[in-house]
Amino acid sequence: MRFDMEFNKSLSDAIADVSKKVAEWDASNQPDNTEKLEMAKRIVSFDHCTSSEHFTVAAVDSTGDYPSVNYNDSFVHASFSQAVVYETSATYGLRETEAVPTNFGFCWMPDGKSIAENNLKSVFAKLSIGSLALPDTQTESVLRDVIKKSDYLSLKKKLKQQSISVDETLAELILPKQFDTSNIAIQLNSVAKLGGMYQLLLTDLSPDIFLLNTTLVLPTFGDDRKSSLFFEHLKRACCVLAKEKSAALCALSKSHGVKCIDEIEIAAAHSQGLVRGQVAEHWYLRLPISEEDEWCFSLSNASFPHPPGAVTYLIRFHKNMPVMRVDLDFSYWIANIKAETVEKTRANEKALFSKLDYTCHDQRSLGYPYPLRACQERVSLTQTERDVLKKQITAAVKNDIEHHAFKGSSSSSR
Repeated sequence: MRFDMEFNKSLSDAIADVSKKVAEWDASNQPDNTEKLEMAKRIVSFDHCTSSEHFTVAAVDSTGDYPSVNYNDSFVHASFSQAVVYETSATYGLRETEAVPTNFGFCWMPDGKSIAENNLKSVFAKLSIGSLALPDTQTESVLRDVIKKSDYLSLKKKLKQQSISVDETLAELILPKQFDTSNIAIQLNSVAKLGGMYQLLLTDLSPDIFLLNTTLVLPTFGDDRKSSLFFEHLKRACCVLAKEKSAALCALSKSHGVKCIDEIEIAAAHSQGLVRGQVAEHWYLRLPISEEDEWCFSLSNASFPHPPGAVTYLIRFHKNMPVMRVDLDFSYWIANIKAETVEKTRANEKALFSKLDYTCHDQRSLGYPYPLRACQERVSLTQTERDVLKKQITAAVKNDIEHHAFKGSSSSSR
């Protein structure tokens, strides 16, 4: 790019303008002194957990190649997810108990809206129940069953006063077009991950805790239209099934999205009697629930401070890891965490978070739940594996297809 003095000045002015807007946004919606005091009163510390009563924990994570190959502007996407199940052990800390098969699926996105959309729905169904052999004639039945098991539509009716039928939901699913690879990647990766969890929840296994590396956010929930994303229904179906097992489904994320996190960390350190600059650990803060709490939190301008049907916590297990966000299903929280007094509610919260803290002691992932780290490592694809996957796909095509026309994902148009 050619630079000259006039261009440099224009560039500097444009950057300054953007920086000013970012600074104004950052300064807006910050908590005032009253709110800071309310936060400080509600920060709760819990004990470092080095031993625990017996419990089991399951975790699921996903990855993929989006796309793995392309052929004449049609794309083949590959999705994978892996689940692990661990139990506490006096000898090993955590011991793996179940060998769970890898969940995977392939989606071909050609030119032509109807074919591409049908292929997406088909792979959604296959990833949800873990059946590559599922006939296309049964796709709609599987999708319909997931939507029925989910409480997404009842939440929509309760919180948004919108009554939407299952048939309308199926017809209005948001399905990205062939070249929209970013959205395709988000949807396939989410369905693979949640599908792995959904399959685990449908088995006879009954872990006490289910872990997901995500949030319980429903991206399209605030929209007044009838459109939605299939993985939103799958996410809420997992919440419903976990509650039926009286298990805690914990969605953990390192991206909490809280602008005033520094203020919260200072308050947490102060509550533990630490001097300024020291990092507090083993503490949590539950963000306020409108129908349960008398204070509000300047988290964002969103309609829902929590994801619909969920309760959000900010938590730090160890000082070497950042503050994390933990979402719990609201129905589970009401049934298993909330008690008749604040003290008993906090005791239930501490019991759950102490168990999570126990899973964070492995040296390979200190400060982060090892079951999640384990399935992340198992499901991740190396570049060599991606190359082999491409070769397998191209080798499997019919003889009359031009093999040289296939390209790797690095050369695909985005």
